[in-house]
Amino acid sequence: MPEISIIVPVYNAERYLTKCVKSILNQTFTDFELILIDDGSSDASPLLCDEFEKYDARVKSIHQKNCGVSAARNKGIDIACGKYIMFCDSDDYVESEWCQMMRDMAVRYPDSCVVHNAWLVNGRGDKKKIANKNFQKQIEKVRYYDLYYMSLSGSVWNRIFDLSKIKRNDIRFDENCSLGEDVVFDVNYCVLCKDIIFVTIPLYNYLENLESATHKYRWNLLELILPTFYCRVELMDRHEIGRFCDTYLYVFNNLLNNVFDKRNKMSFLKKCTSTIK
Repeated sequence: MPEISIIVPVYNAERYLTKCVKSILNQTFTDFELILIDDGSSDASPLLCDEFEKYDARVKSIHQKNCGVSAARNKGIDIACGKYIMFCDSDDYVESEWCQMMRDMAVRYPDSCVVHNAWLVNGRGDKKKIANKNFQKQIEKVRYYDLYYMSLSGSVWNRIFDLSKIKRNDIRFDENCSLGEDVVFDVNYCVLCKDIIFVTIPLYNYLENLESATHKYRWNLLELILPTFYCRVELMDRHEIGRFCDTYLYVFNNLLNNVFDKRNKMSFLKKCTSTIK
């Protein structure tokens, strides 16, 4: 049984998949299985997944009809055999110490939610730390609001999860949700943990993709984002909630502008009523 199961949902990712997979297979920590979930890709991704399975015995290539990233991740959870699970997006890549450092922290802090810093990589290949504060230590104990403020509270690829805790509490990705499903999954796991340990070293390379789901216009973005607001509140103390809500006022203002954008073809009255739920 491997120590870590790494789950990578794959959908039409032939441009990026080789770099992603090679970065995982070249980890300094080697006791893992890599589960590639091909989610009904129409490009060469399925063939690449199968080739990697032949190339390295640690790779499992799984194919399913297109059901979305949440369904692909849930499939990975269902078949994972590791003590821990980690996630990677197929268009990203990881540092060689990614598994080793996160596994060591999970063993050292078994009751904590362990989160790491990451690089944001633009189209030219330029990199900057997502949390760019000059940290004095390699490991910091932080609060959930700190993660939110550092823009690191809404992803699953910068964490390591105890698989038994996930299965025991039936934590799943909402397959009916097309945006913010990572946030809800993270919160459901985080509430079970005693505290949050933050590894300040960037261990993951997140490619800025202007064509991703988060950058597409959605007239109902307000409705989609609201659950990520409500679920986060329970992880804030009374002093942080005020600051958190102040920050979200700006977010809500932008979301309202999105509803009334000219690309939304609903009548003005329907646009007004769609914001009252």
